[in-house]
Amino acid sequence: MTPLEFLIVRDTNHPSATETEGYCLGKIYGDSLYFGETLEDEDRRLEDGHSKVYGRTAMPTGRYELVLYHSPKRGVVPLFKNVPQFEYTEIHGANTASQLLGCVAVGKIRTANGVATCAPVLQRIVAVMTAAEDEGRKCFCTIRREGE
Repeated sequence: MTPLEFLIVRDTNHPSATETEGYCLGKIYGDSLYFGETLEDEDRRLEDGHSKVYGRTAMPTGRYELVLYHSPKRGVVPLFKNVPQFEYTEIHGANTASQLLGCVAVGKIRTANGVATCAPVLQRIVAVMTAAEDEGRKCFCTIRREGE
């Protein structure tokens, strides 16, 4: 059975500046269909050996298994499995990077420093994953940078 494949493409990275938290923006696709916009903490290129800053660093690029998880704070959300240096990294709603701890926020609209209208995108992702899991399909998400 073919897995459900999500793809996050990071297209804009805004490194941290004095008194502001860095962030990166992108897009999320499911089985090649556009789902919405993404917001993550700053992309510090961990896979190249750079250091993680707790609560202010995006996951390394790569392909990760996604499972549905009952988050104590957010209800049922997608959870990334086996991410180096990260635990309990979710896809959830948030508007700015200060609301993330390495997680991925999704939304319908890209703002100047984040995303908005999160619930419809998150609900769609959860619904598609639920259907896939009910069919016995695994779910994965590849994270990459635009042009790579």
